[in-house]
Amino acid sequence: MPPLDPRSSRQEARQAVAPLADAHVLRRRAETRLTNQAAHAGDAGAEPEPQDVQHLLHELQVHQIELELQNEELRLSHLALDS
Repeated sequence: MPPLDPRSSRQEARQAVAPLADAHVLRRRAETRLTNQAAHAGDAGAEPEPQDVQHLLHELQVHQIELELQNEELRLSHLALDS
């Protein structure tokens, strides 16, 4: 087994952490945009109907899974390009 190159290990660690950092930045940007949109909408105090909440929750869960699948495909593509 060849000796481990410390630079390679650090680079791999940075690559593993980078998507997490990117996810946090993306989350903050999305939250900021949502806050700005809600401020401009002016109807933030309206109480949604329970069936609307259930429908929205379902849509968000489906969308989350779609994004997770896309992320997985992108990671696999990235790995394929790196090798």
